Amino acid sequence: VLANFMGLLPTRLFHSSRGWERLETRKLNGRSCVFNLFIDKLDHNEFDPDYNPSNKEQTPVPVEGTYRTKGQVEVINRFISSVAAAFRPNVSVQQHVVFAGTRDGGHLAKEALKHWPARGTYRTQLHVFADQSKDELDYESVQNIEDQFKEDEEDVHIYDSMGNVAGHEGNKNDDDEAEEDLGQNRRISIETKFDALPDLKNIIFDPDEEDDSVIPYLHVDGTSMAMQMSVLAQTEHLLEEHKIVVIGLEHTPDLDANELIEFFRRNNYKTFMLGLRQLTRIDNLCPEILDNVMTHPSLASPDETWLNIIGDQQNNVLRMPPFFVAMPRGRHSKEEMGIQHTYDLFSGASGLLQVKTANDRVANVK
Repeated sequence: VLANFMGLLPTRLFHSSRGWERLETRKLNGRSCVFNLFIDKLDHNEFDPDYNPSNKEQTPVPVEGTYRTKGQVEVINRFISSVAAAFRPNVSVQQHVVFAGTRDGGHLAKEALKHWPARGTYRTQLHVFADQSKDELDYESVQNIEDQFKEDEEDVHIYDSMGNVAGHEGNKNDDDEAEEDLGQNRRISIETKFDALPDLKNIIFDPDEEDDSVIPYLHVDGTSMAMQMSVLAQTEHLLEEHKIVVIGLEHTPDLDANELIEFFRRNNYKTFMLGLRQLTRIDNLCPEILDNVMTHPSLASPDETWLNIIGDQQNNVLRMPPFFVAMPRGRHSKEEMGIQHTYDLFSGASGLLQVKTANDRVANVK
């Protein structure tokens, strides 16, 4: 199992709510912010999708082929499927789905591609950037991703952590010749290795099709916030041009929610925590409320709640919520509205009672 190999099997340690106090006094004092998020009133599994109230000591089980737990995979996969559902009807634009800082050998990216079946004029293109591997030349990370997509060469583009094209796209030779070509291509890649992740726009978009291209979903993985911000820094002009619609980020051990919110606010995007039942917006919270939310015991602290029993603990700490999401603000579109409604209404967490539309109300029969 890849999770065993990577040393990413997590174990859960609980701590009490002592030290955390609910803010009873909440005053706007003329500010334009929100303070009606009461984190202590939400179910514990809202931001911890693997929480089992009947067995609190249960160790979360990673899904085979990835370091993510079963609950985390279900939550992020359902969200990505909601994004795909909103964009599948639009067959007149070239869609690019991008995964950066990939640590799971392309497991989540492969699952995501299933939600964009080939249809219309354009085939959705998947771009997978490897995380910085333990080996200096990124061979290990790149090879894991290549192995994941052996049968999906045509619409899948694989890169090392610096954006150099990996492998030999479109190679149809036998295995020995293909391996030789891959090695040659990689040596060329190493000689021209970038010092920093280059402009995503230049890597992904065809200049002749740029006006008809969009990135419905960008997923940013990684073991540090610095790595994630270096990726996001290369997307700012794409955010300004509304070429990227949705961004999903893993909750890295050192992630600072305030810094993340500030980046997206500067680029006119809203920031959400991805919950089990719904998207919870946090960029409009009053500062004291955001701090109160992020320090609640149901959300993990890097040294107390989620620790790994194998491997580098500092890099492999899992924090709650496992994912953050960003979408454009001040711009109403049916795609963005559809994404939120699809995710909220079909969470399945509480059956039909979770659906709030008039047609789905359950009558009380006596």
